[in-house]
Amino acid sequence: MVHGGDVPKGRAVLAAGVGSAALAAYSIAGAFQTLVWNPLAAVPGATLAEIYAALADAGESLGAPRVIAWSAVGVALAAVALIATILTKTPRASDVIAGYLALIVLAAPSHWFVAFTGGMGIADAFATSGGGHARRRRVPGLVVARGCLALLVVAVSGCAGSTSGDGELPCFPPAFSVAPSSAKPGDTVTVTAPDAVCNPRYGANARIQVAMTDAAGVEVMTATAPMGDAGGFTYSFEVPTRTAAGQSAITAMPFNIDWCDDTGRNNRAAGADGGLDRVSCVLPQKPLTITQG
Repeated sequence: MVHGGDVPKGRAVLAAGVGSAALAAYSIAGAFQTLVWNPLAAVPGATLAEIYAALADAGESLGAPRVIAWSAVGVALAAVALIATILTKTPRASDVIAGYLALIVLAAPSHWFVAFTGGMGIADAFATSGGGHARRRRVPGLVVARGCLALLVVAVSGCAGSTSGDGELPCFPPAFSVAPSSAKPGDTVTVTAPDAVCNPRYGANARIQVAMTDAAGVEVMTATAPMGDAGGFTYSFEVPTRTAAGQSAITAMPFNIDWCDDTGRNNRAAGADGGLDRVSCVLPQKPLTITQG
């Protein structure tokens, strides 16, 4: 049986890592292209210091503050986007990939804009063209191309590895707990579960079904209660007076949803309309010891 767990988030974080690396690399390479590689290639035989001095004498510049600021913003965006993806509870890989592709593609025209001053400064000061001169001028473009390709590879591998019709792996209910572990008839028992780490999407009106079977094998209590879209819930009940002493079993499962479907086609509320394709699952249950008061 396949458990979704952190796999969807892992793919999103992988995409964020690839995208952030590509964006940061482009930002750094673009700055070097404008401020170092291109000036040295445009004025062969001159040192970078001599080029900068000649530009200053001619009243021209490479627009270094603007280029450095552009590069810093790109690196900062890469870091913030990566951290945001890691901190997001259930990020969608498709959304992450689309966001990084947009950032990387938009980086190219923004680089051209901040590099324009430097290109014209070199053209005016040294009577040459304002275009790219360095052999490394293709480096930023190659970074963009390879970054986009890497993100597309992550996207395709995610589609191939998913067994869900909507691009998500199956997501099973979160483990629940029972407190206290021992009680007598009339005591209050609380059954609770946190939100799932995956993305079950049980729906806004989802409910949890909680049942109690005593040591004699008699179901002494069954009820439904509200459950969150991500599977979290809290339900309290009083132990019925007719409950036999011994070890009882508490079960809790999403109500009227094929929660144990490991194909990923219909274990979510949105996919149950076309009929349920059930598979065998171990019923989630916790022990509760009943004592006589």
